[in-house]
Amino acid sequence: MDTSFSKISSPLANSMQSIILNFSLMSQKILPTSHFVPLDAEEAELIEFIENSNITPVRNTSEIQKMKQAFENTKKRRHISLRIPEYDLEQIQIKAKRQGIPYQTLLGAIIHKVASSNIEIEMK
Repeated sequence: MDTSFSKISSPLANSMQSIILNFSLMSQKILPTSHFVPLDAEEAELIEFIENSNITPVRNTSEIQKMKQAFENTKKRRHISLRIPEYDLEQIQIKAKRQGIPYQTLLGAIIHKVASSNIEIEMK
């Protein structure tokens, strides 16, 4: 059974792969249902998502290459120091807190959005 998670290494992918494997083994009567550990809320949500989604594999190799490159670009990080007005930093921190993310993550997302689009910032 191709789970499409075999090349992904993350706790979520590992959990999904384990769930799918257990269901597969139980359906083939290789693993008794009594051996199956009850699902927690997150696992139940994953199963529901998998069962109710129309997931299709990506077969276009150029699209796969673009996704791989985007993933590689997100792994490379560089530490920088910025001097910004205190008020701006406080506003960013408030917005980040509302979204439940660290303010550095929000700043990184803002910088990425400007860097990867045609947004022009007018400086007068």
